[in-house]
Amino acid sequence: SSAGAAGRRAAVGKSTPDRRRSHGGSAPAPRWKDKSQVQKRQAWTVGLAAAAIAGAAVLPAAAQTPDAAAKFVAVASNYRLTPNVTYLRAGGVDLALDVYQAPGGPRPTLLYFHGGGWTNGNKERSTLIVLPWLEMGWNVVNAEYRLADVAHAPAAVEDGRCALRWIYRNAARYGFDLDRIVVSGNSAGGHLALTTGMLPASAGLDRQCPGDLRRTWTTGATSTAELKVAAIINWRGITDVVDLMQAPPPPPPPPARRGTSRKRGSEAAPTAARSRPGCRP
Repeated sequence: SSAGAAGRRAAVGKSTPDRRRSHGGSAPAPRWKDKSQVQKRQAWTVGLAAAAIAGAAVLPAAAQTPDAAAKFVAVASNYRLTPNVTYLRAGGVDLALDVYQAPGGPRPTLLYFHGGGWTNGNKERSTLIVLPWLEMGWNVVNAEYRLADVAHAPAAVEDGRCALRWIYRNAARYGFDLDRIVVSGNSAGGHLALTTGMLPASAGLDRQCPGDLRRTWTTGATSTAELKVAAIINWRGITDVVDLMQAPPPPPPPPARRGTSRKRGSEAAPTAARSRPGCRP
């Protein structure tokens, strides 16, 4: 009847309350069955586009391509973006991460840390850097950490370990494959990737985020499993802080000859990469 059709149209037009929040309980797997959910998916895509454009605005010109933002949106439209999830509160600071969740079951997962000499930078600058991982269908966790003007060392190292613990505690909710976690970062973030993936619990730097305690923010299910990663990729980050502090400054590079340009091929390769035996990223 006409009344029944009007009622059905009204029901479809109503928005379904979104139970997927950054600070909340578990959420069901995404399904796109009605108009309100399609609208939510479109909103996530718009958010990804805005993040891509913002990331392109702060990246060096050499790291951008004319269609980088458009390509990012084309790839990321199949992803669910959960931005600014609080994974730790330390020293009065809420530390956040962004989750790019691929559809389907457990996926290999990248944990990425931005660079900036431990004193500057933000996770939004890494938006386009993680594009190749999204193209391969990986989940990506893009995490921020406390900078030196907020908290001195080893605060950032502790934050990295807490970000990894958060992945362990939220694996079921976001589809993280704990046997295929890769930690990476550039410059200072590369150093944090090394400490996050290689430090043992006996180092005492996991005190901020014990896996058996719940906090007032979203920590996920309890997990006291040993933190392990399948591989670490360090892009131009240092491997020895003491060596950096005590070594004499390097000599200035020779001036480039007129009409020639200095090759920068060394910047295209990671400084260090480490894989756990028996694990394939």
